[in-house]
Amino acid sequence: MNTKEYTDLTFVGTDSPAIYLAKHILTALVIPVDTDYDGKSLTVKAGNSTTDLKQVYDQDGDAVVIQIGSNRYIFLDLQNFAGATYLQFVASASLDGKTIKAVTFNTQE
Repeated sequence: MNTKEYTDLTFVGTDSPAIYLAKHILTALVIPVDTDYDGKSLTVKAGNSTTDLKQVYDQDGDAVVIQIGSNRYIFLDLQNFAGATYLQFVASASLDGKTIKAVTFNTQE
């Protein structure tokens, strides 16, 4: 059975907590209605543990950057996140106390 899950990620300063993906793949981000998100972007870190997070780059050597803004459902390029155990988002400016939702999909259940 395939399942979709939503995980709240609340920022501390510019950093989200790391999300453990296990058998999941990150498919989308949900940004709430709040103008504090406008004009900001997120870079992504990935690793096998929360102490081993590294900047994510695509196959062309470009850093993965997600443009965010108020009231958005952002579909993501799955190949940038497939195989990651942990992911963390870093905002271009403080989002302290703000929460986004990570949408993950489990295809192995």
